[in-house]
Amino acid sequence: MSLIPFGLKGDALVEVSEVAQGLACGCVCPGCRGPLVARQGPINIHHFAHHSRASCAEAMGQALLLAIVEVLQAPDCQLGLPGPQARVLSLEAVTLPPATVPGGAAIQVWYRQRALQLLVEWDLAAGAATRAQWQAQRVPAIALNLTAFVREIQHRQQKQIRKGDVQQWLRAEAYKSWIYRTPRPAPPAPSSRVEPQVISRPAPVPFAPLRLARPEVIVPRPRNQTPPSQEEIRAALMAQLEQLAPLAPVNVELFVFRIETAIRLGVLADAGRRYLFKKNLMPADDLWVGQVLKRLGYGVE
Repeated sequence: MSLIPFGLKGDALVEVSEVAQGLACGCVCPGCRGPLVARQGPINIHHFAHHSRASCAEAMGQALLLAIVEVLQAPDCQLGLPGPQARVLSLEAVTLPPATVPGGAAIQVWYRQRALQLLVEWDLAAGAATRAQWQAQRVPAIALNLTAFVREIQHRQQKQIRKGDVQQWLRAEAYKSWIYRTPRPAPPAPSSRVEPQVISRPAPVPFAPLRLARPEVIVPRPRNQTPPSQEEIRAALMAQLEQLAPLAPVNVELFVFRIETAIRLGVLADAGRRYLFKKNLMPADDLWVGQVLKRLGYGVE
């Protein structure tokens, strides 16, 4: 049985050692928001427990999810990558709030203006569907095995889980696995023969006359309207790509997935179109997502 390591006191996530003992701790469960008691006895590991119910299925997962998000938001946060060629990434930003997916929660982090999905997985059986979907869509993603991490700290080491343990886990490579990793291009084969290079001056290219396009009329989409279907998203994306064909991305399905994710996160945040357009779409290639969302009526005042 896993013990609840963190509780919510107001808006702050606290450890059991930071509050008073018993019901005087004034904390609630991160999962069900029920009152907690702080158990700080001399025998068992210090932990939180529910005051009026036996158990809560979401308590452990939600408590550790909030701790992971808090660590990821630190300015100097580092993420260790799994695999034989392990390395550490310095993260630039994290997209909030996390999205609920089968098997756990999804957190999008950013490094070198690139997006990486983290699957905080506490139900391996249900998480298989999320893994399969991301692999099929070739979404760069890493799975964080929450069950193995809890078993290591609470059961093998027999100690209380602290925020420092979560930070060390994120920096290390243990209890993580790649769901999909973008393959690196193979280096060109060395050639023993040096071919002579003929440099020719390119012919001058005449400038095409400037054609002023008629501005498109975009109708704002109300918040309570049903989100667009994949067909509507794909049609808006293709219209945007036809307008700027030389810069068009290749993987259309990946951009459809990102647009759906941006819409879903904006709905979960319940902060309107301004939050969706300014906060959820940050660097580099996701500017395409912002243009398509404009075509779909989001981000238009």
